Amino acid sequence: MTSALPQTASVSDSGSVEGLPAPSEARQAGLPAPSEARQAGVLEDLAGSQLLPEQMAADTSYCSDENVQKASEQYGVELLGPVPSGSLKDKDIHRLNIDDFNIDENTEEVICCPAGHSPVSSEHNQDTGQSKTVMSASVCERCPFVEECPVSKTRDGYVLHHSGQERRIAGRRREQDTEVFRERYRVRNGIEGTNSGMKRRTGLGRVRVRGRPRVFQSILLKVTGWNILRASACAVTADRSVCAKMREIVYRRASLGILGYLWPIPVGIFLPGRPRKDRTDLPEFILAWSDRFCRMAMAA
Repeated sequence: MTSALPQTASVSDSGSVEGLPAPSEARQAGLPAPSEARQAGVLEDLAGSQLLPEQMAADTSYCSDENVQKASEQYGVELLGPVPSGSLKDKDIHRLNIDDFNIDENTEEVICCPAGHSPVSSEHNQDTGQSKTVMSASVCERCPFVEECPVSKTRDGYVLHHSGQERRIAGRRREQDTEVFRERYRVRNGIEGTNSGMKRRTGLGRVRVRGRPRVFQSILLKVTGWNILRASACAVTADRSVCAKMREIVYRRASLGILGYLWPIPVGIFLPGRPRKDRTDLPEFILAWSDRFCRMAMAA
């Protein structure tokens, strides 16, 4: 497990991917302010560890259009998951929708309709994010697809209103109904085995402490313990490159985790050995001790 993000039940899952804004930023945007100064997201954590994937499969609640766009533009990661319910006006993917129109993705202006007819005008409003496209009434009235086309008849002709978000969601909604998407998304089910294993082996389902700081610390230590177990099991597999990479990650994370856990504890009482006279840096001493601990655990 390369990233873990403990959070309370009151925190929205949708902010776990990109992170939650600071309270002042949230109030300006009209959003519920998080209780902490700022909560980093999973992608930010993975970027800091230089472990960003090319593709990340996630549940529906994490795959809003905003998250998908930010993951792609800021981190270069393809966020793969179903479209959240209620985000598409017409859920019948077999009917004509905005995805069937030929649209310039840079300007959000319609080039032609599904039947190949060019619009009379197509303009995009940068302030509202909406595009207004006017089709010729004489053309649309003779079109065999006019009954299922998303255009609306007005005094000026047949008009289509759309936004970039609606266009992207319509395309994703149609894509997720394909066998190719289901095959790509099947890897998402693998995490359930990890969740179940962590609950059985580390007792993650019920921690024995109270208070958010202690609960979060307990969760992170249990995740570290699970990674040590998986690194040890990886030693018997044939893929030595994966094993070496996993050992390196576990060693680095375990060292930092033990440092944060043992920092308030008197070194002379709970840690074996004593700092040498020429070593006065306490973090360096604790990391040296955790080095021995990790090597013993992975060698067991």
